Amino acid sequence: MHQALATYSTADLFQFLESFEVPSTVGSRWAYSNADAGLLGVLLSRRAATTYQTLLGDRLTGPLALESTAVQPTSGMRTRLAAGHSEQLRPAAAWNAPAFEGGGSIHSTVNDLLIFLSALQSTPSRASVLSAMLTTRRQAPGFQQALGWMVLSPPAGDLLIHDGQTLGFASAVAYDPRTRSGVVVLSNTAASVGDIARHVLRPSMPLAAPPF
Repeated sequence: MHQALATYSTADLFQFLESFEVPSTVGSRWAYSNADAGLLGVLLSRRAATTYQTLLGDRLTGPLALESTAVQPTSGMRTRLAAGHSEQLRPAAAWNAPAFEGGGSIHSTVNDLLIFLSALQSTPSRASVLSAMLTTRRQAPGFQQALGWMVLSPPAGDLLIHDGQTLGFASAVAYDPRTRSGVVVLSNTAASVGDIARHVLRPSMPLAAPPF
């Protein structure tokens, strides 16, 4: 899987799209797609006539001073890069998906992601962007899918979450827009850590059983 992604180019992606047939079930049931997020990154970059790395820096990491967030890690970031492991704690190869930079190829740190969460509602314009992202929703199993966020609705109020996993890493963010508090959990194993992020922010939400 990793080797296939490492050599999968944007040309391969567009070739796939040329022959892709949209399922007849579109609009009738929810499905999550990393390919969609990756394609969006490619299209946004082309619209801006630049690379996704540059676009990310111009629109997000630069304005928020996220010095340890990038598609291609800097030399300084590489000295702090954790070694990834599978769910069975075996060493995993480094993640590299050039055609899906917008769908799982960004490197970051807990501190940078906490800065990002703190900025979500820090100004009226940013709060309006978050509100717009949450306006569009589709029902999914156990949650609602908004633009870029999954929305849980426990008794204490809406909780925004987004988890990520590669072959050797896992990540999770949980954010409460009402209290403007958030949690970030990063792991150098592929086992999900979403339950940890949600439990730290809302202790009433239980932890999952260990995978092994």
